[in-house]
Amino acid sequence: MAEVALLRRNITDFRRIVQTHKNTLKRVLEMLRLNGLADRNETFELFERTIERSKEIWDLLESYRESIDTIHDTNQSLMSFKLNDIMRTFTTMSVMIFIMTLVTTVFAVRARGTPLLDGPFAFWTLIGLVILSGALARQFFKRRRLLE
Repeated sequence: MAEVALLRRNITDFRRIVQTHKNTLKRVLEMLRLNGLADRNETFELFERTIERSKEIWDLLESYRESIDTIHDTNQSLMSFKLNDIMRTFTTMSVMIFIMTLVTTVFAVRARGTPLLDGPFAFWTLIGLVILSGALARQFFKRRRLLE
């Protein structure tokens, strides 16, 4: 990504330089015409050829800019896809943890008649329910292809 950004900046800078160069050459050529030196000076032809070459370079830079912009857009799309995939995984995991926390919280309420509260294996039963709820949530999300 850093290389693409560097190339984009270099192309933009080079385009700015070429545009300034081309405009300066056009002004010099116009000065030669105004002073009447255009007809009898070989420099005039040299400036014309240089301006034409600048136009060719400008066209190449335009092509490069379009190519690097396309590469940049493709890279952004791939990064966005990857980020969406990561966010989907994290969201799924947080919902799974929420379900296990909910099961634990329900049994943490000290209300009369709460099941398993006074049993001899209450703690281990609760651990088993939390693991079971996590496994069921994982299976649910895997079946829906939200977790891979």
